Amino acid sequence: MKKSQLERTERLRSISSLLVETVPFTEATDIIRRTYNNWHTRAEGTCAFVVGESGAGKTTVADDFLAMTARDLGTEYVAETSPDAHGRWGLIKETENGFIRPVLKVFAAPTATRKGLLFDLLFALGIRAKKNSTETDLMALARRHLMAQQVKLLIFDETHHIIDGHKKATAGEAAGLLKMLLIQPRVQIVCLGLPHTVEILTATEQLGRRCIAQYEIPPFRDNVHVPEGDFMHFCRALERALPFDRKSGLDQPGMALRLHGAGAGYVGRIVHITLTAAELAIDRGLPRVSAALLGEAYRDITTKQKNSTQITDDINPFLIEEFRPDQFAVIRARLEAQNADSTRQRGQKTPAPEFTK
Repeated sequence: MKKSQLERTERLRSISSLLVETVPFTEATDIIRRTYNNWHTRAEGTCAFVVGESGAGKTTVADDFLAMTARDLGTEYVAETSPDAHGRWGLIKETENGFIRPVLKVFAAPTATRKGLLFDLLFALGIRAKKNSTETDLMALARRHLMAQQVKLLIFDETHHIIDGHKKATAGEAAGLLKMLLIQPRVQIVCLGLPHTVEILTATEQLGRRCIAQYEIPPFRDNVHVPEGDFMHFCRALERALPFDRKSGLDQPGMALRLHGAGAGYVGRIVHITLTAAELAIDRGLPRVSAALLGEAYRDITTKQKNSTQITDDINPFLIEEFRPDQFAVIRARLEAQNADSTRQRGQKTPAPEFTK
């Protein structure tokens, strides 16, 4: 059957589920695996930090590790958006005495406080704590269930939210919370987040000496003229994943260079641009993704970012005749700096979600 004859959802899933193992991807996965394998090898738990810019692939690495670990244990990783028949999600292993969760991923909400993070942790464990519980009560409950459900590794995603935004915790307070989880339940912890997440790690020597690795996932280099390089390998995989019968040319050096510039070399950003362009092509009945569609998708994506300067056609990397990577990098850096200033406002008065108050 031709790709164009498949259902829209199935066609787009081929891009959104794309996974290309690169050197940084492997290195980040190895750190998570080593942290997991360190469970109960020391008197206290150890931690690791895997950080990177938005779109670097941090969450993808964690989800892939969860899926691999589930397969090794003879079970499956259930996404939170599709819980099982018992309303459970995550990595769940059935045993004679019930079930266990060897690895638990917890998303730190954008307005997370220390207390809110404990609510989120308990929620991931399947426990709905009382809203009027104290932080001490929540920690005791979390410790009990972490041990009862035999959690070996805790993965905190978007960890930077703990020290950003509404009623932020200081880096020292966040470090104290992580330290308590390392000491009493003796779980292993991996923190994923933006680069400044490491402020938590450096806030106190006590957490620092329990850290076994710190890694920042780098972007691809724009070595489009190296056919066997990581980036061109990725572009070829992206071209193959496109849900069209005609080639779009994403694996050609000229187009690959424009993709790299628009996405700053980050996997997640490049896939997002390509997926958006593919949606436009499918909905309009077009046979492939063109430079014009990529330019429209890129313009739409950047326009939707809060407080960002709109990408006009005269600087859009997919629409200009001669693309100069160095020149555009300066423009992109300015736009990203504006976005960072608007999103990382320390102590901003943003209403906290009901569940994390």
